[in-house]
Amino acid sequence: MANILIIISMIIAGFGLGKYISFSKEEGTDERGKFILAKASHITMNSLFFIFAILVLVVGFLNVSAEILGVLIVVVLSLLILINAISIMYFRKNM
Repeated sequence: MANILIIISMIIAGFGLGKYISFSKEEGTDERGKFILAKASHITMNSLFFIFAILVLVVGFLNVSAEILGVLIVVVLSLLILINAISIMYFRKNM
């Protein structure tokens, strides 16, 4: 089960990285593109701190094994990459 979650997370992260790289190469060089990348990065960093706080609480209060913790970290990082991609797509459409 853990391996399936890691594979799904890697696919999601690949999608997010693809969106980020394609946007950076196509539109990320002009002023609007840099502004969109900055706003998306701002949202991603805020999400990182929020998710990290939740992760610390979960690990602190529950007895989590090392395998589950590893899967959780991979899922969280993939989620952050997906948040960045969704932010880029949103700001690209609405700005």
